[in-house]
Amino acid sequence: MKSDARGNFRPDWQQLQDSIERPVGDPPPAVGRGIGYFYEGNYARAIEQFDAALAQDPQCISAISNRGAVHLHNREYQAALADFSHLIELAPGNSDAHYKRARTYAQMGHREQAMEDFRLALELAPADQAKRKQIDAQMERLRRTRTTTSAGIVLLAFSVVLALLSIKFAGPTYGLTDAIGPVLIFGVIAAAGAATVRRWRGWRIWAGAVAWILIWASVYMLPRAILSLGSPFAGDVGAGKFMVFLTVPLIAIGGFVLWAKRQEPRPARNGRRGEVTAAGATLLLFAGAILIALFVESLRGIARTSDAVAPLAIAGLIGWAGAAMVFRSSGWRTLTGIVSWLALIVCVIEPLSRHRPGLPFGYFLASPDVMGAVVIGGIFVFILWAKRQEPKPEAAPPVAAAAAEIER
Repeated sequence: MKSDARGNFRPDWQQLQDSIERPVGDPPPAVGRGIGYFYEGNYARAIEQFDAALAQDPQCISAISNRGAVHLHNREYQAALADFSHLIELAPGNSDAHYKRARTYAQMGHREQAMEDFRLALELAPADQAKRKQIDAQMERLRRTRTTTSAGIVLLAFSVVLALLSIKFAGPTYGLTDAIGPVLIFGVIAAAGAATVRRWRGWRIWAGAVAWILIWASVYMLPRAILSLGSPFAGDVGAGKFMVFLTVPLIAIGGFVLWAKRQEPRPARNGRRGEVTAAGATLLLFAGAILIALFVESLRGIARTSDAVAPLAIAGLIGWAGAAMVFRSSGWRTLTGIVSWLALIVCVIEPLSRHRPGLPFGYFLASPDVMGAVVIGGIFVFILWAKRQEPKPEAAPPVAAAAAEIER
């Protein structure tokens, strides 16, 4: 089965040939004549012969199946669905009948019914590796919803819009080195969009990471933007309006991408979820960012060796937790849970300890300490969420209990 430019399934000649069943046993002669007309391309006469065969034997399996296959080729979906459903009534354990009805549902756009029949076809023929491979490929196409493709297109379009805005508002002193950051941002967003559209390996992680970054960037900018609207300076007010205008689509796009990503569920491979691996990689990157910041400060003479002991210990603990998540080391759930909750507690206590009496609460919320705590807290909320996406393996039963089960 192939799909057209709109994502609709359509039959192809090879699959139509595969769908035609050769007569088994002693069916009415009209079945053989119908197959002959089929290979000549005379589908109307083929259906007439299958009808004639069913007039002689109403329960002729090959006549019902072949007539349904021809109806499917002619896009007479209701007739094909009736034939394949009748076939399943006559032979409930027939894997091919469920497979053919699944193809019919797929072409009709009934995704859930098609997936259910594909699953039944797999269960009824578990040893047929060729059929399993074929069904797996078709189920993967069905999982590719238009909603998810639209989310990828939105990310691609958003990267282009950001690039154009950057070019438009660039000042006369905008140099090549200033362009490195924006180019990287646009490139990452565009890459995530392309990966989502094409379903490249790891596209869910790409799309999810970019969506969360967009949402947290909005959370970071919005308080400052609102405060800028009350500034006595026209320039600050203009910048505030622009940031408010920008945060709304950022939140909307991020939320849409996260929602669309969940429309294509994927079973975990070997029990491992990509979200957990992505969360571990995030912790490793965060630990690396701390080490880079310490190195830069040491080069500039800002940090002393004694001042770096605590940050190095924190970076080591976070990196250890990240590596444990990625490789699923023993006790990784406990370790990441402890690190995440400690980090969240620090994100709450640290900004509050820096609050000065008399400072307006709005300015306090827009301070770099609070904004940094919000971003870091968001990272560790993501870690805790990802940890729950991979269910704990069931404990093996005691030996005595297993032996008792065997004896029964």
